[in-house]
Amino acid sequence: MSEPSLEYFIAIAEECNISQAAKRLNISQQGLSNYLQKLEAYYNVPLLVRKPSMHLTEAGSMVYDAARQIHRVKKDLRLNIEHLNSSQNTLCIGIYVPNASMLMDFIPLIEFGKKYPTVTYNVTEDSNRVLRDLLAAGKLDLVISAYRDSMTFPDFEIQKLYSNQEYIIISDVLMKQYFPNVNEDMLAEFKNGVQLEQFQDVPLVLPPADCGFSRHMSRYCEENHIKLNVIGEISNRYLSNSMVFDGVVYGFCDKRYLSHLQATRPQPLTCEIYAFPVKAPAIYNNVGVMYRKAEKHPPYFMELIDMILKQNADLAE
Repeated sequence: MSEPSLEYFIAIAEECNISQAAKRLNISQQGLSNYLQKLEAYYNVPLLVRKPSMHLTEAGSMVYDAARQIHRVKKDLRLNIEHLNSSQNTLCIGIYVPNASMLMDFIPLIEFGKKYPTVTYNVTEDSNRVLRDLLAAGKLDLVISAYRDSMTFPDFEIQKLYSNQEYIIISDVLMKQYFPNVNEDMLAEFKNGVQLEQFQDVPLVLPPADCGFSRHMSRYCEENHIKLNVIGEISNRYLSNSMVFDGVVYGFCDKRYLSHLQATRPQPLTCEIYAFPVKAPAIYNNVGVMYRKAEKHPPYFMELIDMILKQNADLAE
């Protein structure tokens, strides 16, 4: 008996339902059942437990793992041959929306373009979660994104560019309104670190509720019985920080991005902006380059990664 293809078994193992797997593969349920019987006959061992609920046997798990590896090897081979046969290659790059204007400075596209003039690029701006989903689905090649713990993403290779603490940013207008006794001693104390409770009455804008940062803040506030004065949600950090610069609300920003915003803001600031590190809870973010681990990337792709890391080596210090 010739060895049956393992492609169909991947769908069976992932769906654990013959009917759903057949729909996914666009074949008949009977045809897929016959395929599974032939595969089990070939290996002379049950690969699935049918009742009371369908799940893989130990042998089935082994076959599934091997099938995924074979699938990846075939995919890498096809991609490499496509690279050889193509005079024009395209890199699909994802950039985390709030920091997009700054993060693009991290990618040495001019230098890279001189060395690889036939490689073009498409840039997508979106939220961290959407970008990581697109990366996992193979629709993006690399992502520059914020993350908290690299262990959360076992399928991605992550090269950290820098870590940065989040700061509360607030105008002198709001400080005088909500801290009427503000003076140099208070500002000096705040610059050593503040607690969220001290700002719970001040109007605030946050990223959307499904953003990791907002979830972290919500969880902390719930655990510590803090009710922040959130007057709105804005996904675009440049817009929310512009409201801070206009003295309307306070917000959060890592100090590196704050310097970037102040340097690139087209209009002069109408008020002074203070930045206070948050010490309860202390909030740190990492920013790094992410790409898929289990994939053979073309040489020009890996060289771009090296260029990004070399250009931004000082950020990690």
